[in-house]
Amino acid sequence: MEPMKATRSLRGLRSIRWIQYRALRVEVSERSKRATFKGDEYYRKENYLMGNPKRKIIRDLKKVEILSGPLESEDIILIWKKLAIRDAVEEMIEVAKFASMREIPVSPKMLEQLLGAMYRREMYADLISIYERYSTMTDVKTKLLAMNSLGYLRRLNEAIAIYEELIKADDQDPRVYIGMIGAYSKSEKPLDGVKVFEVMKRANVPASLRSYNAVLQCCHVERNIDLALEHFEEMRKEKIEPDIVTLGILMDTAVKCGRIDEALQIASAIEGTSSAQSEQFIGTLVSALVKAGRTNEAKELLRRDWGGDLKPSNKAYYSVINSLVKEEALTEAVGLFEEMKKRNIPPSVKTYGLLMQSFARKKKGIVCLELAGEMIEGGLQPDGRGHKALVAVAASYDRALEVVRSWNISPLEGYIQLLDYCAKRGDAEKVATTLDTIRQSGFGELIDKQDHSIMDKVVMAYANAKKPEVVQLNDLCVFVRRDKVITQDCCHAAGNS
Repeated sequence: MEPMKATRSLRGLRSIRWIQYRALRVEVSERSKRATFKGDEYYRKENYLMGNPKRKIIRDLKKVEILSGPLESEDIILIWKKLAIRDAVEEMIEVAKFASMREIPVSPKMLEQLLGAMYRREMYADLISIYERYSTMTDVKTKLLAMNSLGYLRRLNEAIAIYEELIKADDQDPRVYIGMIGAYSKSEKPLDGVKVFEVMKRANVPASLRSYNAVLQCCHVERNIDLALEHFEEMRKEKIEPDIVTLGILMDTAVKCGRIDEALQIASAIEGTSSAQSEQFIGTLVSALVKAGRTNEAKELLRRDWGGDLKPSNKAYYSVINSLVKEEALTEAVGLFEEMKKRNIPPSVKTYGLLMQSFARKKKGIVCLELAGEMIEGGLQPDGRGHKALVAVAASYDRALEVVRSWNISPLEGYIQLLDYCAKRGDAEKVATTLDTIRQSGFGELIDKQDHSIMDKVVMAYANAKKPEVVQLNDLCVFVRRDKVITQDCCHAAGNS
């Protein structure tokens, strides 16, 4: 009997626990529906604040407090951290305002996350403004962010002041030297960054891959390949293995200095290292050859067997296809496009857009539409060039209007695309219809001011239609393109040459 009682008790206990667990799950589910979670639980509810950036943050946070009680410091920190992941600077500032209303202070870590997000968003002026406001709670990381931002803003004197302050505190911190070198590389005095590198070595601070990449970037900005190669040799003597960033800087510097052979020598020197076993290495090498006008060699590199699963990226293919299109070798470009698909390298939206634009110019609308269908089946949407191509090959004005409406651009830009469609076909009647639509949409002021982005399409449409009405627009022609042949073409089309 005793074992049986024990078993029943255990079963009863498990049942109670199961009931409690289910009750908790139900409560969690209900709270989730009402959006009442705080902290981690609240964030699991549809990734709160991770969606639409236009949400009213403070309003939503107040709603949370009404439903589930005051938000505490740890809740604010969690929300801040989640926003920092996606560099949501505007929302972070709103949360900081909310925290100040609740007398929750911004911590140094939160400040660092905010400045880091601003730096990645290239909001350098705003970063410096926040940095100066909270200067009493800055640390080395935030000072380094400020130093680099001041370099971008060409405010070197202030960057140097931060650098000197940090050096006085610790002249053995390599981050300080690298930060100052980086600030100089973004300024009009990149060679001063090389001098900072020499100061670092004299202070017996060991050079690293990051410091060498920073000084090579200074050489790149200065377009000094000889100095860059000197530092590259030093780097190899110190047995610091270069990475793909090093290779990219050196090769780009050599190409921009017109010394492509040296760029290829650099590539061959690094080819046996682990850095060469990457898509970036192949892409950098292909890009260098394309920039030097050596497209055939670039094609051979794409087709080369790189061993294992390594193969060129779609970006590398795009650079060669783009070069072939510019050389009017569209057939070869299409061949390369088909080749990359056979190798299971998915073409990018840019590649599709480039080819669609090329076929649209060749008046091959069917091929252009086939490419659009193929990319949509693959889960991609046309980019700007792709949409322009679809508008250009549209069989009718209504079809062009349909394409424009499906395009995620401003209404005015869409109307300009329609005007361009009409202009190329000389459809003066549809131009008038589109102009009426533009006025009704609230952009009539641009027509009254004879904005060239609109009116030159109108003039071209009349010119292509050979309508005498263009004589009435003669002054407009001169206003729109005073320095272009379009004025003469329009007048000639109207019989007023």
